Amino acid sequence: MIGAGGFDTDASTAYLDQNGNAIKRKALSKQAKNTLHDYKLIQYDMTAGKGYLNDTNFFTVK
Repeated sequence: MIGAGGFDTDASTAYLDQNGNAIKRKALSKQAKNTLHDYKLIQYDMTAGKGYLNDTNFFTVK
């Protein structure tokens, strides 16, 4: 999740494990960190970026 502090590790950002328990960002698995990075790139593209995803089928629901 992206907290009020944007892309940094603001204390308002909450990370949860598969059971819903709060964990620290550094406790995320490598896969979870990679997914979070991808999410941040997508969020940036949609809000402040050039909207590259709008020209793809990324938002197409099948």
